[in-house]
Amino acid sequence: QEASVAAIKLNITSFDKYSDEYQKDPLLPSGPPRFYKDFPGWNIFLKKQGFYKTWQEASDAAVALKIKNCLDLRNFNKHDSRLHNAPNKFYPDFPGWDIFLKREITDKRKRNMSAAKRYETWQEAAEAAKKIGIKNCSDWKFNYKKDPLLCSYPKAYYSDFTSWKCFKEE
Repeated sequence: QEASVAAIKLNITSFDKYSDEYQKDPLLPSGPPRFYKDFPGWNIFLKKQGFYKTWQEASDAAVALKIKNCLDLRNFNKHDSRLHNAPNKFYPDFPGWDIFLKREITDKRKRNMSAAKRYETWQEAAEAAKKIGIKNCSDWKFNYKKDPLLCSYPKAYYSDFTSWKCFKEE
């Protein structure tokens, strides 16, 4: 509790900021989760409010920050710690990025979206990717175009995409 108070007095609001500034107080440990057996998690330690309870509240906050896509969100959630960096995984009723970010879908975009044939599931996409030698996120970035049914960013395309670990050889 004393370390929590000290970190808050230093205006530390995130893990990244803690890593950069904990040395300003010689009594703060470099890694509170390792140091304190009863470490309650960063949100409680830094007295953060936690994430927005609904995707609708998070959506309003994201739109107010002028977030344009899921990649933007990773940068902007540092400005609003209540924004989860992966709302598509955090909120079970996530409606999709267009609705979440209140993006207008033009007729041209609708045609492009419906014309784009993709693997129905990320599992099918992962199997296809393995066949062309994709083993991780970096491989995907440079090789997904080898298969026209692979999308550019599976984390955004498949709402239930779990992780890049699915590309590891078993």
